[in-house]
Amino acid sequence: MTASRMKANVGMADRERLLAAAAPTTPVTVVEVSALRGLTIRQPWADAVAYLGKDVENRTRRTTYTGPVLIHAGLQVDKAALSHAPAALADAAGELPGVLGAVIAVSRITGAHACDGSCSPWAEPGRWHWQLAGTRVLSSPVTVKGALGLWIPTPALRALVTRCRGFLPASPNSQGASGP
Repeated sequence: MTASRMKANVGMADRERLLAAAAPTTPVTVVEVSALRGLTIRQPWADAVAYLGKDVENRTRRTTYTGPVLIHAGLQVDKAALSHAPAALADAAGELPGVLGAVIAVSRITGAHACDGSCSPWAEPGRWHWQLAGTRVLSSPVTVKGALGLWIPTPALRALVTRCRGFLPASPNSQGASGP
C-alpha cells in the first residue's frame, strides 16, 4: 500500500468524525453544470477550505469567473503552510483528512479583490483574494487529476460529483450562501 493510500485510510476515521460533527442540511445538487469549474489547491489549504471556513483562496492572478467550483486537493503538500497559517489550521492539522489528488468539496467563487490581507484571517497581503462561499464537503472524495488555474471538469467527473449525494456543510463560510 502506498504512503498516500495509507494516509487516506488512516484519515478516513478523522474525516468521518469531522463530517459527523457538521450539521446535516438538505442535499443539494450541482445545478449550473455548464458553468462548473475545478480549482486545485495544495494541502493543507484544501482542507482549510472544506473544514475550517477558509473563505479566500490566495492567488497571484485575478479571476473574473464567478460561480460553482470543485475544490480539488492537489498531489503536493505545502510543507511550510503551518509556519504562516492562522491558528485554526495549526490547531486542527492533525485531525484533517489530508486527502490528495481528489475533489473533496464544492464551493462558489463570488468575486476577487486585492487588499492588504485584512479582509480575512486567511488572506495573504499582496495576493488576489478569490472569495469563496457556500462550501460543502462531498460525502466521499472523488479521485481525479487536477490542473493549474481554473479548469473545466469532464462530463464524467461532473456526473460523479453529482452522484455524491448528501453534501454536508463544511465550514462557517457555508452559512447564508446558496449551495452550488
